[in-house]
Amino acid sequence: EQRYTKGKGKLGGAQNWRGIIRLLRTTHGEERAADFGPLKLRAMIEGEARDKDWSRRYATMQLARVCQIFDWAVGEELVSVTVADTLRKTKIRTGRKTAKIPPVVVRTLARTLRLLPKKIADMVRVQRLTGMRPGELVTMKATEINRGEVWEYTPQHHKGEHHGKSRTIFIAPRAQAILTPWILKAGNEFVFPSKAGRSYTSDSYRRAVQRVCEQHGI
Repeated sequence: EQRYTKGKGKLGGAQNWRGIIRLLRTTHGEERAADFGPLKLRAMIEGEARDKDWSRRYATMQLARVCQIFDWAVGEELVSVTVADTLRKTKIRTGRKTAKIPPVVVRTLARTLRLLPKKIADMVRVQRLTGMRPGELVTMKATEINRGEVWEYTPQHHKGEHHGKSRTIFIAPRAQAILTPWILKAGNEFVFPSKAGRSYTSDSYRRAVQRVCEQHGI
């Protein structure tokens, strides 16, 4: 679990792993691993996808996690390699299709930025200029930014950290100009703190933008 836990005790991938392990134990926990084949795996994933309205992408990811569990078991000599190889041939035919999200029209973005509180608007501007993920933006601290000619932000926690990967986000002059007053105010704390002085979460940041959009019919 520590491998998939992202800063401050918040679970990222660990929550998904715990969910699929719980599902396996609940539905097939009393069976021999050798008796668990593609038909049972497909029925389990498709049934859960229908019950919980999983997207097809998420259902496929959970299917892959089951296969990884059996791959691990092969390495521990708990099941035969044949079992794991057979499960990888499982195909699912269910799951809600996720619609592609179109890019935001520039005029719509400009209007939204005018209506947002200054802090949230600056967060959106910085994210747009740097391409950083919401989670990286809301947890950013000044101490994680190397302010040379081109600034380099190295997030302590990011999407690929449990694979041993590092991530550097380059911050060009336009984004630097937006960030500078917030960094000077922040000291060693979060660059964009919430009213309580803690970091926003990706969800609370999204809701702050969404709330303004809904109020103004955007």
